[in-house]
Amino acid sequence: MHEITPTKMVFRRWRNDEQELIALMPEEPADPNGSLCQSYMHVGQHDAADYEHVMAETVPVSRESVDSDLLQLMDELKERGYRIVWRERCTPAMRHARWWEADRMSGRVIRWGKNRRTA
Repeated sequence: MHEITPTKMVFRRWRNDEQELIALMPEEPADPNGSLCQSYMHVGQHDAADYEHVMAETVPVSRESVDSDLLQLMDELKERGYRIVWRERCTPAMRHARWWEADRMSGRVIRWGKNRRTA
């Protein structure tokens, strides 16, 4: 049986449109440098997102405030093959995982120790 890899996601609601949600995938790079992360919305579906910008323009979605809009978005993601691991925010470890994956996908040598990339 095929094992679906878990994907950490941060769910947010846009300030200017409380109906519209965005799922950020802080460990999934959307550009060769890993500066942007993958995101998913009903409209537009997959796209690159600047994590910090999205955080500034949205409000958190808590597990206690799950509504039909969020359940619909989560169902859509599951239909696309995601196994959702809900996180409240991006941690430094998640950011480093995104950079590491961008380096790996770009074929760059990954350096560890004191030469390692920092936030």
